[in-house]
Amino acid sequence: MTPQETAKTLHSCCWALCGLAGATFLGVSALEVHRTGQALQRLPERVDAAIHREVATARVDVLEWADTSLLPLVDGHATGIRRDLVGQVEGFRVDLRQDVNVLDARAGQAIALANFQVSGLRADLRTQINAQANKLNDHIGEVEIRLRPLLGNANESLIRFPGLIEETSRSLAEVREATVRLERETTALVRNVRASSINFREATIRAKARPPWWLRWLPGK
Repeated sequence: MTPQETAKTLHSCCWALCGLAGATFLGVSALEVHRTGQALQRLPERVDAAIHREVATARVDVLEWADTSLLPLVDGHATGIRRDLVGQVEGFRVDLRQDVNVLDARAGQAIALANFQVSGLRADLRTQINAQANKLNDHIGEVEIRLRPLLGNANESLIRFPGLIEETSRSLAEVREATVRLERETTALVRNVRASSINFREATIRAKARPPWWLRWLPGK
C-alpha cells in the first residue's frame, strides 16, 4: 500500500470517527431533550395540583378560624353585654321596689297614727305625710335619673350590635373575594407554565430538525 493510499485511508477513518462521535452526541442530546420535554409536560399538572392543595388548605383554615374563633367571640361579647344590662336593670328595679315598699309602710303607719290622734294633731300629721310624699317623689326622680344613662347605654349597645354583625359579614366577604382572586391568579400562572412548555417543545422540535452548524461541513451535508 502506497503512502497516498494510507493517507486516504486514515483520512476516511478520521471522518468516520468524527461522524460516529457526532451521531453519538446527537443521540445523547436528543434523549436528554426528550426527557426534559416529558418532565416539563408533567410540570404544569404538578404545579396545578400543588396550588389547588394550598388554596384548599388556606380556605379550610380561614373558614375554621371564622367558625371557631370569630363568631363565638362576637356571640360571647353580645351575650355578656345583654347579661350585664339585664342584671343592672333588675338590681335597680329591686332597689326601687324596696324603697317604695318602705315608704308605703311608713305612710301607712303615719295614716294609722293620724287616725288615732286627736283632731288638733291631724294638721301636723298631714304635713308629715306630705313631706314623706315629697321625699318619695324626690327619691323616684333620683332613681329615674340614675336609670336614664343605663337605658341609654343599653340602647347604644343594641344599636352597635347589628353594626358588629355587619362588620363580621364584611370581613367574611373580603376573605371570599381574596380566595377567588387567588384562584384566578393560580389559573393564569398555570396557563403561563403550559404556554412556556409548548414553546419549549416547539423549539426542541425545530432544533432536532436542523443539525448544528459544525455538522454542515461534513461530507454529504
